[in-house]
Amino acid sequence: MLYPSLACIWTVGDTRPVIPGTLPIDLTDHTLFLDVVRPDGSLLTVAGVIDDEYDADLGYGSFHFAFDVGDLQAGLSQLCTVRDVDADGNPLTSQIFMINVKAKLVATA
Repeated sequence: MLYPSLACIWTVGDTRPVIPGTLPIDLTDHTLFLDVVRPDGSLLTVAGVIDDEYDADLGYGSFHFAFDVGDLQAGLSQLCTVRDVDADGNPLTSQIFMINVKAKLVATA
């Protein structure tokens, strides 16, 4: 199955840009996770930050994910899954997409 790729290409060591998102629900008491399957087969789980639990005018809650310096490994088409878990531990939503990470260039003398 083909999944959409985000337009941004990260470099190993990047912490920005963040991955923003919205869900058409009130995110009060929800926990969000981003699971990334790395090229070596390991699973990276990044906790989400809820920016606005619910904007009644727009009808959604907003959030973002940010990587730490050592999180990303070089590789194309890394599968990412957004997990939304409610206060009772029920998984409610899953969004799937791909990210691309290039190797960090090393200057040579």
